[in-house]
Amino acid sequence: MNDRMQRGIFGDIALNTNASPLRTEIFNSFFPNSNLMKSIKLFILLTAVLLLCSCGGGKGKKSYDKVGLDGLTERTENLRDNLKTYVNKGIMIGQMYGTIEGIGWKNDSARSDIYEITNDNPAVVGYRIDGIESGADINPDSLRFADIRKNVIDYFHRNGLILMSWAMPEQTDDDKQIDLWTQELAKFFDSLQDQYGIKAPVVLFVNPLHQGTWYSSLSKDDYEDMFEKVTDALKDKEVTNVIYGYSEEWNGKQLRGFYPDGISVINLTYLLHANSGNGDEYAATLNRVLPQLASAASDNDAVAGLTTGIEGLSDSTFFSSRLLPCLHKTRLSYVMFGPNHGDFKDGHYYVPYPGISNDLIHDFTNFYNDPLTVFLSSLNGLYLKH
Repeated sequence: MNDRMQRGIFGDIALNTNASPLRTEIFNSFFPNSNLMKSIKLFILLTAVLLLCSCGGGKGKKSYDKVGLDGLTERTENLRDNLKTYVNKGIMIGQMYGTIEGIGWKNDSARSDIYEITNDNPAVVGYRIDGIESGADINPDSLRFADIRKNVIDYFHRNGLILMSWAMPEQTDDDKQIDLWTQELAKFFDSLQDQYGIKAPVVLFVNPLHQGTWYSSLSKDDYEDMFEKVTDALKDKEVTNVIYGYSEEWNGKQLRGFYPDGISVINLTYLLHANSGNGDEYAATLNRVLPQLASAASDNDAVAGLTTGIEGLSDSTFFSSRLLPCLHKTRLSYVMFGPNHGDFKDGHYYVPYPGISNDLIHDFTNFYNDPLTVFLSSLNGLYLKH
């Protein structure tokens, strides 16, 4: 066939240039005007465009994000399953806001203070999303939700573990108010998708038990009821890229143990602010509490994680001599350090940064090189089925 191929917006269109004289004559008898012929062609093309638009346009784009039997995307289901498997491969190490903010910089996705020290990135990043339910533009730590969204999608593409926490703003028994809040949450989680419609899987800690929160005074039953009300509302709104976790802050006495049904992760937060404790006390507490945390996670078919650190790093051997020996004694899925932010003079940092003392950099390097610790370059297939 000697057809000439003409390329258009709908692909290759074959034009038969070898038609018989009789067919040509018949065609011309119906369409004697060449301008009319052009008009017909234009009409056909416009009709095709309108048909495509009526089918949904951008919303109708092909998505490669399949939903599994549990109502979650397959990548989210794989994350849930792989978190348990990765416990046997080491402990993922990360930092709160570790790829969106550091000492002297903010909103630069190509940076992290951990990378500047180790030439490797954190395997875990965490974000607070309080305020998203009421339409706020920034979170409580003055980070724009638009920047958080961009950072999350970027880090998902790099195979990092993404943790988020959300605290209900006030106590309420108004189901309509909870429905409105969770509607905004659902929109945010749905927006965490790339150009192919693939959503970033997230571990969400609903109402983390920190001192000063209104729900910290609730009884175990009341807390669990409130937790379930929020998670059920999100599931009803077809949030498919979230698994749920429970988090509590160490109160200096004992674990509260409010473990709702359906959680995949149990997190303990133990952060010491500057001048609020020393390395010996810190290590003694972890040695006592971490076995309890790991046991609770096992009993609830979940994995255990730790959010920790000492602000200002007054102990130059903190990572290798205080923290690391404790981690070798227990089974954790991840350790996430507190955030670095502001100017170095303010002392708001939990991991070393460029310009800090060589002793601290050397200590963190030893921590990095230990076979137990897993950073991003060693984290493979977190969202794949194994």
